[in-house]
Parts: sequence; C-alpha cells; structure tokens
Amino acid sequence: MFLFGDSTRVIRYFYDTGLDDSYFITISPKYGFIGIQASAVQATYYQSLLGCTISGITYGILTAINEEKRLSNKFQLLQNYPNPFNPETVIGYQLSLLSFVTLKVFDVLGREVVTLVNEEKPQGNYTVSFDASKLSSGIYFYTIRAGKFHRTKKMVLLR
Repeated sequence: MFLFGDSTRVIRYFYDTGLDDSYFITISPKYGFIGIQASAVQATYYQSLLGCTISGITYGILTAINEEKRLSNKFQLLQNYPNPFNPETVIGYQLSLLSFVTLKVFDVLGREVVTLVNEEKPQGNYTVSFDASKLSSGIYFYTIRAGKFHRTKKMVLLR
C-alpha cells in the first residue's frame, strides 16, 4: 500500500505472468479501480486509467447497462425520419396511457393511402416503418388518433 492524493490508501496487486513482463492492478477505496500498469523488459512503462468512481459516479469502461424502460407521460406524434425519404421512413409516437390507436397516411388530396396502426396499445413509445416504394414523389400526411389525442404531420417522398 502507498498514499495517493488526500491520504487515500491505494492497493497495488502484482501479477507475475511467468514471462519477461509483469502487471500491477491499482485499486483505491476512494476512487475505485484506477488502472493497470504493465512493464516489459524491452518496452516503455505506461499507465492507463481504465475506470474510477468519483463522488459516487463511475467513469470508464462499462460491461453492463441496466436501464429502466422510460414510459411516456404524454401523447406525442414525432416527425418521421428521414424526411425527405426514399422509399422508407420511420414514424414514432408516444402514448401516455392505454389507447386505441389509428395511424394513417394520406396524400395531398386527403385520400387515405394506408393504415399503419389500428389496434389498442399500452402506454409507451412506438415506431412504425412506412414503405412508400409504390407511391409517387410528393407530400404526404400522417395522422394519429388515440383517444382524444389527434395530430397530423407532413412528410416528403423524394425520388
């Protein structure tokens, strides 16, 4: 053990590989895992910071991520992407509660082109793909209805 920074103890573990090189792993109670120092007979010494914990926040390489699924707290129709598109685009929407959802695409004359969604969906975030390979270039509108929520957005098919 030796001192590191503000009287923080650091533990160094030495690993003998049985070859002409050796490795040290440095651990600090205050900063967590500091890094690995390797040395070889004919090489330059180096130190790399692989990870540490400062004020409860861990920095460095992560091996696993446990994210909670974030549910939407509002109704929203998102802009399609990409826009303009050729020939496919993705339309996203968010539901704040269980709703019967219809998502339809219309041409500039108001004629329905396709129904993309027509079912009950629980609260959450959704995406749907729209393939316009059989349609001509132009402006199209997509409309969502979910309970009392109603929204329309414009998209451009550009060939």
